[in-house]
Amino acid sequence: MSKENQNTPETPEEPYQGILGDYEETAEEETAAAQEETAEESTQEGAEKKSAKKPLVIAGISVAAVALAGCLGYVGVNLMKQNQPVSLVESANYHIAAPEYTCYFNETMNMFIDYYGEDGLKEYFGLDLTQSLKEQASPNDETQTWFDVVTEQTNASLEQLLVFYEAAKAEGFTLSDEEKQAVEDELAERDYSSYGNGVTEADMRRCIELQHLVNAYYDHVDEVMEVSDEELEGQYASNRLSYDTCGLVGFSISYPTEEELASEAAAEDEAVDAEDADAEDAEAEDADAEDTDAEAEDTDAEDAEAEDETPAMTAEIAKQLTDELAACKDADAFAAKVTDILVTYEGYSQSDAEENYVPTIFNDSYSYTEGSELAEWAFGGAKVGETYVIEGDGAYYIYMLTAEPARNDQATVNVRHILFMNGDDDMGDAESALAEWEAGDRTEDSFAALAEQYSQDPGSSSNGGLYENVTPGQMVQTFNDWCFDPSRQPGDTGIVETEYGVHVMYFVSTGDPQWKNSARAELKNTRLNDWFEEQKSLYPVTIDSEAIAAIDE
Repeated sequence: MSKENQNTPETPEEPYQGILGDYEETAEEETAAAQEETAEESTQEGAEKKSAKKPLVIAGISVAAVALAGCLGYVGVNLMKQNQPVSLVESANYHIAAPEYTCYFNETMNMFIDYYGEDGLKEYFGLDLTQSLKEQASPNDETQTWFDVVTEQTNASLEQLLVFYEAAKAEGFTLSDEEKQAVEDELAERDYSSYGNGVTEADMRRCIELQHLVNAYYDHVDEVMEVSDEELEGQYASNRLSYDTCGLVGFSISYPTEEELASEAAAEDEAVDAEDADAEDAEAEDADAEDTDAEAEDTDAEDAEAEDETPAMTAEIAKQLTDELAACKDADAFAAKVTDILVTYEGYSQSDAEENYVPTIFNDSYSYTEGSELAEWAFGGAKVGETYVIEGDGAYYIYMLTAEPARNDQATVNVRHILFMNGDDDMGDAESALAEWEAGDRTEDSFAALAEQYSQDPGSSSNGGLYENVTPGQMVQTFNDWCFDPSRQPGDTGIVETEYGVHVMYFVSTGDPQWKNSARAELKNTRLNDWFEEQKSLYPVTIDSEAIAAIDE
């Protein structure tokens, strides 16, 4: 159970990494070859990411996932008819009436919008925000509507909020004076009227107070459950495969299958028939048109001649090249052969292949995945320099081990940033923010305050722009390169441009090794989940699903 995913709709198949990261897609593959293609793609971090419809799955909601971070524009749900103060969700000492439920529901919907964008929701899931959620089917289950999807996540989040509230109350945990002031400050910034018809300042205050109390108590519980170094070492010793990584270089060679060749031949026949028909029409054209056609034919002939310079890939050639790659004795020879293939058969220039493509086929931190043919080989006793070939339908996947499995001691980093992504003058805004920080006391705290004030990254703005335990390759390239510059020192600042916008950077520190972070997260997650299940049994939460279903849009 982690608090890192707060303010994000839960999509377990795509772990949220903040706006800077990407999804780690783990969709089940239908064939072994497809599994290994995914693994091979993981060795090509610099390659263009695929654009595909992303699965939307609601499960395993993070603690306090619904946080009132501000209404982002969607106000689709109003109160029930007659605006009755019905208790929709309640525990022993807390109840959530219709006005407050409206706030939480709308905030959940806004998190989807913030995370995917209105265009993304429509493109990936077919959701039209101008239409009723109750009239649009869920992207995963046609028996459910989008209203059901949002309700399901809202209810799960509220259950967690109330369980934590009851546990905090039983322990006598209360907000500090500083936290109480933070509630007042947040309330002053809220336009509670935008959350739905009938929502009052008192409703919004209760929502914000509950959220702050739960967050503070979560931090308290999390701190109590800190894991010792001895426990981490024990966790690693008993679960080495979970924390070891190895080095791989991988490349795939595709060739047309018999079915594809037959389809291509049929298409060529159709093209010939079309050309014959065009030729009959051309007889009626005047001499100028014939001259134009002749020039076009000359151009086509030149293009065809240029294309002929690149040999066509066949199954026989692909097998021969695969054997040659598999015979390479080291990574340098493997990379050189890949370069030769790219230049000869893919039309790459020598420099483009060496500088832009070949670096992407290396993966220095390949992790074990149970059931993966490639992983079983790599972690099953393979030696550096050994190769492994997987044959798929119309493709060969060739891998070489470049480093044997070992504990991943690569250090992580902790960094803060302020993101500007308006698109108008992001660089000017970033420079102004950095200048404002430099004109002040130039501390981490002052940078964090500016991040909370200016940053447009919903994944980090609420905690001062902080990303902790960032691993190499987790963030987009230029952001990653700045963070992992070998010369980087605590307190360093800078400005970085990415596809998302312009970032003002602040380097906090170097973190623990990756294996230790992973082991700590797993141990704490297990403890917190066990603890939470116990609290759920002690403090049951009742949800009036029938009344919630009657909410108007």
